Amino acid sequence: MPLLFLLFPVFVYAQSVPSAPPQPTQTQYCGYTTLTRGVAPKGETYYWQTSSTGTSTSNSSSTYDVTTSGNVYLRSYNGTYWSSATTISVTVKTVPAVPVANDETRCGTGEITFTATCATSGATIKWYNGGVESGSGSTFSDLLPSTCTYTVKSYLNGCYSAADNVTGYVKTVPANPSTSSTSRCGAGTLTLAASTTTSGADIQWYDGATYLTTGTSYAPTLSSTKTYTVKSHLNGCYSSDRTATGTINPIPNAPVANDIFRCDGGAVTLTATCSTSGATIKWYDGSTYLADGTSYGDLLTATKSYNVKSYLNGCYSLADAVTAEIRTIPTVPNATGASRCGSGSISLSATPVTAGSEVKWYDGTTLLQTGNTYAPNVTATKTYTVKAHLNSCYSTARDVTATVKTVPANPVGVSGENCGTGTVSLSASTTTSGATIQWYDGITYLTSGNSYTTSNLASTKSYISKAYLDGCYSADVNVTATIKTVPNTPTTVGDAICGTGLVPLSATTTTSGASIVWYQGSTQVATGATYTPSVSSTTTYSVKSLLSGCYSSATNVTATVKPLPEAPVSSGNWRCGTGTLSLTATCATSGAAIQWYDGATLKNTGTTYTTPSLSADKTYTLISEKDGCQSLTNGSSLADIRVVPANPVATDVARCSSGTVSLSATCATSGATIKWYNGTTFLADGTSYDDLISTTQSYNVKSYLNGCYSSSADVATATVNALPNANAGADQSVCSGSSKTLTGTGGTSYLWSPATGLSSTTAASPTASPTATTTYTVTVTDANGCSKSDNVVITVNALPSASIAVSETSGLTNNDGTTCSGASLTLTASGGATYLWSTGQSTSSAVFSPTTTTAYTVTVTDANLCASSATRNITVNALPTPTFTAQATSVCNNSTGNVYTTQASKSSYVWVIPAGGTVTSGGTSTSNAATVTWTTAGSKALTVKYTDANGCTAATPATSNVTVNALPTPTFTAQATSVCNNSTGNVYTTQASKSSYVWVIPAGGTVTSGGTSTSNAATVTWTTAGSKALTVKYTDANGCTAAAPATSNVTVNALPTPTFTAQATSVCNNSTGNVYTTQASKSSYVWVIPAGGTVTSGGTTTSNTATITWGSSGSKALTVNY
Repeated sequence: MPLLFLLFPVFVYAQSVPSAPPQPTQTQYCGYTTLTRGVAPKGETYYWQTSSTGTSTSNSSSTYDVTTSGNVYLRSYNGTYWSSATTISVTVKTVPAVPVANDETRCGTGEITFTATCATSGATIKWYNGGVESGSGSTFSDLLPSTCTYTVKSYLNGCYSAADNVTGYVKTVPANPSTSSTSRCGAGTLTLAASTTTSGADIQWYDGATYLTTGTSYAPTLSSTKTYTVKSHLNGCYSSDRTATGTINPIPNAPVANDIFRCDGGAVTLTATCSTSGATIKWYDGSTYLADGTSYGDLLTATKSYNVKSYLNGCYSLADAVTAEIRTIPTVPNATGASRCGSGSISLSATPVTAGSEVKWYDGTTLLQTGNTYAPNVTATKTYTVKAHLNSCYSTARDVTATVKTVPANPVGVSGENCGTGTVSLSASTTTSGATIQWYDGITYLTSGNSYTTSNLASTKSYISKAYLDGCYSADVNVTATIKTVPNTPTTVGDAICGTGLVPLSATTTTSGASIVWYQGSTQVATGATYTPSVSSTTTYSVKSLLSGCYSSATNVTATVKPLPEAPVSSGNWRCGTGTLSLTATCATSGAAIQWYDGATLKNTGTTYTTPSLSADKTYTLISEKDGCQSLTNGSSLADIRVVPANPVATDVARCSSGTVSLSATCATSGATIKWYNGTTFLADGTSYDDLISTTQSYNVKSYLNGCYSSSADVATATVNALPNANAGADQSVCSGSSKTLTGTGGTSYLWSPATGLSSTTAASPTASPTATTTYTVTVTDANGCSKSDNVVITVNALPSASIAVSETSGLTNNDGTTCSGASLTLTASGGATYLWSTGQSTSSAVFSPTTTTAYTVTVTDANLCASSATRNITVNALPTPTFTAQATSVCNNSTGNVYTTQASKSSYVWVIPAGGTVTSGGTSTSNAATVTWTTAGSKALTVKYTDANGCTAATPATSNVTVNALPTPTFTAQATSVCNNSTGNVYTTQASKSSYVWVIPAGGTVTSGGTSTSNAATVTWTTAGSKALTVKYTDANGCTAAAPATSNVTVNALPTPTFTAQATSVCNNSTGNVYTTQASKSSYVWVIPAGGTVTSGGTTTSNTATITWGSSGSKALTVNY
């Protein structure tokens, strides 16, 4: 049976591994990031996984919110296979933590600084007033007029935390207190008062910074003036300081006044002084007030006493007594003067009139002598005064004159003389005004007067002169009359000279020892035996003999002057080349002859002269002569032999094309002139000749000198050549600062101009580097030396004007290129089409935040592809770092005047004073110091920052960590609060190991031990009964003094006064049952029974009665105490 096979088609599909899903999109929110995936291919599902190998199918949603930064994975699943994972790196923006901020308190309107912290790193604190953002940062300051609440949030990367509220409480500053001061005389207690208008405020009293008490009054006991500080206080806030002064006006010392007297009745002035500064002196007549002042004047006729006191600020001293005495004045004495001639002793006398008085002699106010006579040595008349003196009183003065008459000065005599027999005039004078001169011949008086003429004398004779005045004579002075000899007349010899000059003259005398004196007219011109005057015309002189001032009669002598002829004159003559010349000369002096000389050789005499044959110039000397005298100067005549110039040498020239040619020629003969001719036609003179020609041409040239021509002419030829074909190439353009190559053609050499910017001016193809558009000209020269020029224009495109503008707001001035470290700035370049910064940016504007001074450069390229650069230096100033240069870091609560100082000369200071600190001075935005009063104890952090001179603000403030120590509170650790009067050993103890203890023991308490500033205990004896308040306060180890002392209220009980309430005061001897009773219910009874008394009952320490039997008679004293 055949087999039957059935065939069925089976389709096997091979399922592949799916591809990894594409990256989802991410959308960031605060606190989470939403991932949104794409749509999976058909048959596949996308699942979100927490690891790259995860196979969870629990989350296939199209979005996935991720709350933590990290990796999330997405895989595709087709029911069989999982794709590889797509890794998604997710960043979740953190929602910052809610900030923590503390409320702050301040006294009065002013700035409050809040501080907030956030636990989230990098978060920024933002501050809001209402809904308006008012600031950012960990601190925020605002000026508050009243309590205000702010909202504070944390901010990070666009996310905000929930809000926290913070409140600035503004407490009322109480009004300044009104104070009243008071005063008293001397040490003691006085009461000061103060009040405030602020309801509920109290008044606090301070001695400096030390608290004293609280209340509207304070009654200190003072020995000197003292000022206290007074403040109003309310809820920890203080007013400004006011003062109240307790003035202790000193009781002035008693004045010291001295008794005085005066002579005769009249005004007296009494004086007094007080050693107390500022005290006033008061004067009294008995108890009647007279006047104030250190002196008092009165008009008296008799002696009188006064009382005087010191007064100061309402306080009086004890009185002092002072007396003004009136004494008798004596009568003026009688006196007689005297006189003498010249200096010496003189006797003066005076006699007293009033009995018992004495005479006193005075020179002005200087006492000289006491007595009836006085004999001074005097050099000039002098007046003295005399007074009578009695009992310190003086009469009026009387003048007594000692007259000194002048002894006239010795005369000064002037002797006279006469030449030969005759009278002689003599004279004499004296310097003494009013004195006369007397003349004597020996002892014989002749005459009076200042002059005296003698009789005729034949020989010399002496006379005597004296000065006379008011009976006084000078010494004798001799005056001589001298008779001198007259010499003989001299003999003279004269002379003559040709023309002006010296003429020697001579003279002699027969008188031995006489000299010769020469005169022209009456003027003496010389002395001596000879005289040689310089004369220009005949002159006569006179001559005398002189002996000892006496002259002979005169004689004459003549110096004769003969005239000189005028110099001859000749104009000379000339010729060309060798030969003879005829010369002529003339003379202006009639009759004078002319002489011709060749050197020293006389050639001819006359007006003409013919030279021999000459080949060179020759000059002849001419002289005029008349009457033996020659002319003063010579004449001359020139025979001028002129040079025939050498033949000229001319140079041929050539030029390119038609135009002017410059021909030149030279001549070997110095000074010769070149003359140019066209054929025989004269053209011009000169070594060169210019002509305008179009074809080649020839010229004739000759030399000429001083009327003489060269022997022959020379020929000069001017040739005309064609110009070359010059080409400078096509015009070009270049960027400023770049270069181009120029190309010149058409010749054998090249010259370019201008030379500016060219590598060479003579190369055919130089490199041109012009700085501005320039037209270059090339001059092309060919083998004939002919040149032609062509131009080429090189256009220079200007480089773009690169510039950089700065935009920044940091530092002192905006946009000045000076910033603070880390501040952002924008640099904007301009001037081109494209830009490239040295830092790599290619935009016109770039943002930078430099931390050090940096130079930024930009390259700017314009449409012509020309580029230039600009550089901008950015100066970066470091941020300041504030520090405290002075700070009080450990202080006492309620202490004032704590100064915190940072660097001076800054601006925008920001002081943050923590709660419990009140600024009393400074602490403003312009102050580098803050004075703080600390009103709460604990650790404080005071901060400050500022802006420096560069306008940079500190990144972080300086912090002063302050420990405010609580004030100590003293207590009594041991005290006797109820004691008996007069009890001793009562000990009061406070805390030990403190300092500056202040114990105040009330009246009735006496410290017997301790109670000092170093003792924590005081032992007191109470001496008066009543309620007592003993206080103590101290300074602790922190230097803080208690605000208020500890008080021990002590009751001092009065001692009892025992009395007998029953007693038998008169009894019989041997009587019994005599009962003595005192107060009951006491203790420690002490009975004292005198001798003769025996206690039969009671009389013990517990019994208030004693029964006595008296066993002897007499007075007895029984006592009891308890």
